[in-house]
Amino acid sequence: MMPKYGWADYDASRNSLSDFIEKIYGNDATQHLEALAAMIKNKYSETWIYREDLSYFPNK
Repeated sequence: MMPKYGWADYDASRNSLSDFIEKIYGNDATQHLEALAAMIKNKYSETWIYREDLSYFPNK
């Protein structure tokens, strides 16, 4: 698992999601971004931290 801080982290040749959409759809980019935003129902992120006191593996 590698953290990504934004769309630009996936590929150095793309500056942002809106730049990527504009490159594909041209002047209709705003419409497509609005449609994409309307499709997102919810968003969440998780952070996992190893805790030895909760581990099933005994200390070695």
